[in-house]
Amino acid sequence: MKRFSLVLVCVALFAGCGDDPEPAKNDDKTPETTPLPEHEPGPKTFEAIADAYCKLDLVCRPERYESREECMDEAIDDVNEMRLYDKGCGDAIAEVYACLAALDGCEEFDAFNGEELDAGHPCYEADVAADLACELKTMATEEELEIAQAYCDFERSCDEGEFGTFDVPAEICLDELLEDFIYSRAHMPLCHESELDLYRCLGALNSCDELDHYYDGGEDYPCMSEDEASALRCE
Repeated sequence: MKRFSLVLVCVALFAGCGDDPEPAKNDDKTPETTPLPEHEPGPKTFEAIADAYCKLDLVCRPERYESREECMDEAIDDVNEMRLYDKGCGDAIAEVYACLAALDGCEEFDAFNGEELDAGHPCYEADVAADLACELKTMATEEELEIAQAYCDFERSCDEGEFGTFDVPAEICLDELLEDFIYSRAHMPLCHESELDLYRCLGALNSCDELDHYYDGGEDYPCMSEDEASALRCE
């Protein structure tokens, strides 16, 4: 299908998320990073928190980084990137780093990085709060969520195609669209505008035949102008 493969950058706090994606083309020259604001609450900037965190990380996992600077760069990039997608998510991740930086030693630090975090861990609440703040539905705007939900409900009602009800859970369609919307909103605003227009149009089609016609292409397919604008701005 014609859905774009813009993947939301996952947070590489500790285990990592694999190879970095290719940088997106930003045709309207919007900066892809923002200045890192001071960590709130408290007087320390996040750089100071990252420094304290990395001192402990290098003691507990000396093989992970070659230098404290490398560790700090990754921590700052994690928070800065997620604040670009959603400030609440980035701030919640910063709180996790702040909590870890204040741990007494490697036993608690290693426990945080284990397979399952115990509810009694000092950073358990901060970790849960970050999970909630960084959910796609939380980071999405009301408009993004409304458009994605309407499209996915309609597409699944047709019971055919990549996201038909017999193929995958209902949330897969919604998650993939929200990832696209959140990523393009942060990095490619003109693309984001066109994506919303396209899926708003697709979600308002009158029949499954029209949706099939869109995916089959040909002459004068539904939402053609929106599709062409999206392809141009998101290439």
